[in-house]
Amino acid sequence: MRSRFMRSTMCKGCIKEQGLGPFSAKLRFLEHRQQRISEVRVKYNRLRRELEHAKHNLILEPTKWNQEVDLWQTFEVDSLEHLEALEEVTARLENRVNFCKANIMMVTCFDASPRRWRKKRRRKVQPQKTLKQF
Repeated sequence: MRSRFMRSTMCKGCIKEQGLGPFSAKLRFLEHRQQRISEVRVKYNRLRRELEHAKHNLILEPTKWNQEVDLWQTFEVDSLEHLEALEEVTARLENRVNFCKANIMMVTCFDASPRRWRKKRRRKVQPQKTLKQF
């Protein structure tokens, strides 16, 4: 049989241990959120570079679509709202990059003439231009 004092100290110890459980879960949740933010941030930066490259290939203005895919820092960096906003902007950015890549594929697939044919055509076209100039 345990004394009343022993039971009360054991219960207090249980309460202290139980207090660590939710704290540990919250800490794991915050760590998971920070990891997710860093993963989405890496994807966002990669997509930004791809979009810049695609705009260059399509001969578009470098500032086009920047406002649409910019992330405004209105939230705390580690907040859930920041993660949601980052995921939303990253999804929009991914759609825009896929659209640009499809456009590039469309433009280049119709310009897929054989190299010999293009070289012969250039040779024929160049002498004609020089004759027209005289």
